[in-house]
Amino acid sequence: ESRLKLIDLLLEFVGFTQRKDIVSHFDVGTATASRDIKLYEERFPGNARYNNRSRRYERLSTFKCAFNHELNDSLVYLTSNKWLVSHKNPGFGGNYVWSLPHGMQPSPVATVTRAIASKEVVNLEYASLTSGSGSRLFAPHVLLSNGISWYVRGFDRKSCKYRNFRLSRISSATQTNQKALPEESLKNDMEWNTSITLTI
Repeated sequence: ESRLKLIDLLLEFVGFTQRKDIVSHFDVGTATASRDIKLYEERFPGNARYNNRSRRYERLSTFKCAFNHELNDSLVYLTSNKWLVSHKNPGFGGNYVWSLPHGMQPSPVATVTRAIASKEVVNLEYASLTSGSGSRLFAPHVLLSNGISWYVRGFDRKSCKYRNFRLSRISSATQTNQKALPEESLKNDMEWNTSITLTI
């Protein structure tokens, strides 16, 4: 059951999964992982389909979570060393947050994390403290926390710069199926990639 839950979690928050995810995380054989995925497909039809080109099981538009995934626990899992999969994405950082901020919604958060994994642009409805609520096209790259709240960092096309957005202020997120441009990538985020030495 725990292996089926991992498959479900990865489909929801990453958008795809592979046999090696199960093999690496649970230290089981490939045959066991294949049976698990087959069982998942049988029990929850309409959730995933194998893509021969990418060689992975991908989330379908008819996907419905088959298990309850605590949002905070899922984000901690995705941003920690517990995510023991070989297709590691540079977009999932590693900070722990102690509590779930009020107002953080699972659906838009999952859309954002899938966009990180696929390096795509999303359309966000975001409530800014300075400019109010509005939509913006955003290329998310990394999740981070300050120990209290979760944030996503990426390139904001509205302001034409890299921004940190608090996840609890995102009321909706829609996939655009647009790939982030090379100039919007994380490697071009000078603030993120600049190291500062602090002497105390």
